[in-house]
Amino acid sequence: MNRSSLSENGLPVLIIHPHQTDDEMFELVRCVTIGMDAMDRQGKDYPPPFLSLHGFNHDPRQLWHIPKAVETMKRACDVGFLTILHPCAMMHAMQTQTPFSWFGGFELWLCANDLMITDNNELGIDWRNALRFIDEVIPSEERRFRKRLANYYRRRSGGGAS
Repeated sequence: MNRSSLSENGLPVLIIHPHQTDDEMFELVRCVTIGMDAMDRQGKDYPPPFLSLHGFNHDPRQLWHIPKAVETMKRACDVGFLTILHPCAMMHAMQTQTPFSWFGGFELWLCANDLMITDNNELGIDWRNALRFIDEVIPSEERRFRKRLANYYRRRSGGGAS
């Protein structure tokens, strides 16, 4: 049940649910990676997607205060979503003067690592975490995801995983 859609302003949004398995989420990341790589090879611009976590509309709390949502976001980080998402939904919202209701890679990582700051239910961040995300997390996640992707293809072709 992997899904994607376009937001009301035409931006790609990937939709995940808490009941999805890690393999299902990884498959979504893999397919988006293939699509983005193909578009890049053709010289076409493809805006990186945002992430929407569904299944919690009944809960009035912010997603980063819901344990099952945080657990789902941790799993999304573990399977490689940080490597494909728009880097920062908050920054996009500031640049375009539009509200945001999805996650970019930075927001996903903040929530998954319990680093989201809220004041009167307003979203906030410590910018030192932004620097850490750019300098350490993104390069590390990219290497880890590429290794997992190589193992996936090795297993499919009959070879063992490394």
